[in-house]
Amino acid sequence: MAVVQFEPFVLLALSLLSPMLISADPRAQLLHTARTEAKANEALRIEGSLENHGFVFKELVVLYRGPGQEYAESKMELQYGDLWRGSIPAARMTPPGVEYYVEGRTKTGERVPLFMTARKPARVLVLSPEEPAKTEPPK
Repeated sequence: MAVVQFEPFVLLALSLLSPMLISADPRAQLLHTARTEAKANEALRIEGSLENHGFVFKELVVLYRGPGQEYAESKMELQYGDLWRGSIPAARMTPPGVEYYVEGRTKTGERVPLFMTARKPARVLVLSPEEPAKTEPPK
């Protein structure tokens, strides 16, 4: 059996670089848990904590749409600290559902996906007024 030996400088370099190799994606993100269903004709509140990783955002927006519709947007507002809150208007909360994602926009115009994307949005089932909820939504 062969024994592998490393030079001391290689071991030092690996020990210094290993935290960078296993660290999370440095991109910004909104820590948010999407609801799976919501009531029709009631605004859907969307909130989350922003991990900006050095990005400076001019604004955060929720982009949403119903089936076959184009995306519309609603600005989010900073509540305090890193907590942001926005909503999808009640008029857009119609069965069978709504899709949405959140992006940040920098002063230079860069659009940074923070929660889901246009290609893979969060999907929320919108219940008919007479349809009972299957699960209790988080409050």
